[in-house]
Amino acid sequence: MNKKDIISGESKTRRKDAIWAQLSPEDQTKVLKLRTLIKVHFRNQNLVAEKLGIGQSTVSRYLSGEIPISESAAAILVELSEGTVKPEDLLR
Repeated sequence: MNKKDIISGESKTRRKDAIWAQLSPEDQTKVLKLRTLIKVHFRNQNLVAEKLGIGQSTVSRYLSGEIPISESAAAILVELSEGTVKPEDLLR
């Protein structure tokens, strides 16, 4: 790993921390529920993206809190979780 890679990694970490800090505590809880749902029901972001019909980068942005999950994606995840998660648990 070279210096450029280290700086790039630090920059990404700072960006993710800044995004997280801007979320309300309620929204942070919703993002954490989404992360847990993904871990329990899927092996990786690519499988989630495939089920939702979206790109993996969008899933990553959902999981970081950068963008709120769409209503259609939340509905699919609720269905796949067999109702263990409710839409209001995910939607911000």
